[in-house]
Amino acid sequence: MVNRINIGPKGSKLDWDNWGKPVTDAINEHDTRLSFFENGISNARAVENTASGTFVNLSGSFSFTKLLNDTRLRVDIATSQYFSANTAGVQYATLINGADYLMAQLNQTTLASVHMGCAGFRYISGIPAGTYTVQARWLRTGTGTVNADNNDWLSFSCREIA
Repeated sequence: MVNRINIGPKGSKLDWDNWGKPVTDAINEHDTRLSFFENGISNARAVENTASGTFVNLSGSFSFTKLLNDTRLRVDIATSQYFSANTAGVQYATLINGADYLMAQLNQTTLASVHMGCAGFRYISGIPAGTYTVQARWLRTGTGTVNADNNDWLSFSCREIA
């Protein structure tokens, strides 16, 4: 037996093979590696900085529609920044449905004023189906200021996975 998902013309039902099983049954019975929907941003960063020890919004958010209740989200971030002092570090999180989820951190460094990369991802369970704003956030660890400018990049995405 060949397992595949058939996607018909716009507006048609998404079926597993030609037997009319809903895709949720197909996921539960056959394949837990399916990805349903993805959205995100990838662009030069805005000029921004933070000295906050609590998460604050970055200039990066998008709308995301989660299709099923029993799936997870995978949120990815890859970005760069620089520090005003060698005593500063940074943590990145995503804000979804009122909760912050830590994704990546760069500890204090001996290199002030040098652009450095930071990347990570997070699996998130327990988010019901619906449409959400997915917001990138950051905070400073240590002392000093975390900075970003147009020489830095932000790639930030979210996908629904089984």
